[in-house]
Amino acid sequence: MSANLSRVPPEILTQMFGLLEGYQIARCGAVCSYFKRVIEGSSGLQYLVKLDMFGYTDVSESVDAAAAPAMRLNQLERHIDAWNHLDWVESRVDAPLPSSDFGVICEGIFATFDYWRVYCIQLPHLMRGIPFREWTLKKFSFPIDEIEIDPSNNLLVVVSMAVDHPDPAALKTVTLHLRTLSDNSPHPRAISPSLFSVRIDRGYPMVRVMGHLLGVTLCFRRELRVEIWDWMIGEKLTVVENMRYLDPFRRRYSPFEFLSATSLVVGNQGVLEVYEIRVETPGTPPVHTASFCMPRPNLDEYRSSIFRNRDSHLSHRIQCGNLWECSSFPVPSFRLAEDTCYLTIRWAVCEGPDFVRGLETTLHVPLSSLRRLLRMQMLWKYPGKSGRAVSISRMALQLIAG
Repeated sequence: MSANLSRVPPEILTQMFGLLEGYQIARCGAVCSYFKRVIEGSSGLQYLVKLDMFGYTDVSESVDAAAAPAMRLNQLERHIDAWNHLDWVESRVDAPLPSSDFGVICEGIFATFDYWRVYCIQLPHLMRGIPFREWTLKKFSFPIDEIEIDPSNNLLVVVSMAVDHPDPAALKTVTLHLRTLSDNSPHPRAISPSLFSVRIDRGYPMVRVMGHLLGVTLCFRRELRVEIWDWMIGEKLTVVENMRYLDPFRRRYSPFEFLSATSLVVGNQGVLEVYEIRVETPGTPPVHTASFCMPRPNLDEYRSSIFRNRDSHLSHRIQCGNLWECSSFPVPSFRLAEDTCYLTIRWAVCEGPDFVRGLETTLHVPLSSLRRLLRMQMLWKYPGKSGRAVSISRMALQLIAG
């Protein structure tokens, strides 16, 4: 080792190494024994190395981002050890819920609703130091027909539909209301408390949120489109059109999902279409980048649908606690890195005019593999065990953490 390097104070080296990625810090530790001692003696650097080593990413906006590095490292190590040794901690929640057949779960928050209120539960976890918490949002001046939540932005999106005529075929006026998940006040980061009002003639709009992007499905005369908005400034960015509406299962699946802050995947008649969103030029059509074609079944009707289960039993995303204080419990400030997530394609056979539901099968694909396919522009097909194409008529894409 150069004598000049040994003269650099460890405090300065710690700050310099802290600007690097975890794997780069680990490589620096192999340069010389002095670097190794500095890295091993810093809880903050060890925290960054282990985040990268085990496929996690830091959540700097968490309430405990300024917590002592030693505490954050200890939380991460305990969490990793629990998964490695299958040391499960069961939490049972018995709480009265509204009479609704629909609920969403995101980042440790479960929410369901009835016509005039939203009921929320913060799911407890002893290992993560997250206590049970429940609250009810009331005093809505409009009916609630659908909801979506994004706890990282304290966002509750409420879909409200007004029908001018009792005829089931009558047009419905749809409005998206942007509220806070914590207390149902107008969201302070949104310029307008409601995003838009538009008329549809069938179906229930499905909403997805990714950062400042909000996507919503709207149907008129059996033509389905996906509108992408910047919900903070109230601007429509782009529209994916010419999709066929076939959704007898109403709230079961969404026909699109965000893959990133600039891309989305849409299921349209048996094909997964991937689009890039030109965020910097609002109003321009999305750029089609890839198609993943599935075998055409010999059925009367079929379609593709996509949904994301962001907190399945396999998931351990840890971005939570940033909305409310959790007594004296520490709240982890890390979550599963995006490249360690899996895409799950689910197929379900739906035959006949009444779309009788049949057998389902599921295929898990690492998100990193899908990105490689996107770069290679490959045609993606899935054969059955016998070599023949699997007969499917309904497909769902589900993003889970593996």
